Parts: sequence; structure tokens; C-alpha cells
Amino acid sequence: MRLIAASDDLTAEQQDEARGFLAAPPAVELDEVRELPAAAREGVYRAALEIVRLDRKVTEDEKQFLSRLRAALNLDEATIKDIEASH
Repeated sequence: MRLIAASDDLTAEQQDEARGFLAAPPAVELDEVRELPAAAREGVYRAALEIVRLDRKVTEDEKQFLSRLRAALNLDEATIKDIEASH
């Protein structure tokens, strides 16, 4: 919060908006995610997979998260396999 208040680059309205992001995560509409270009949806999955695998241990909770994410991103099995094989 102090960093937001100390920023000379943000207007008061932008500071309020930034504080709102800290109070609760922004809402994401599933339909909007599915409308993203395929390359963007693939990039989201690649990034999430890299983060999950960062500690070289994928927990059951993380596996469930990735499963839900794959479904939300509407990626085909071939694309998923390619992404997972490359990471």
C-alpha cells in the first residue's frame, strides 16, 4: 500500500484501483479467456506449468489446478502434450 501511495506516476483514481486489486483478485470471465487467441491461451498454460514445476515437485493440488486451467483455456490434447513435453 505504501508503494502505491508513494507513486508519483499514478493518479488518485489509479491508486484506488491498485488498492482494489490488492483487496480481492480481479474477476475473470471464462468466456473472455476462451476468446483469447490460441497463442495467448497456450502462453498462459506454459507460464502456469513453469511456475508449478519450478520446485521440481508437482503436488496433487497443483495437478488439479492445471487440469482446471486446461479446461478453462480450451486447449486441444495435442497442444497440451506439446507444451508439457517441451517443459
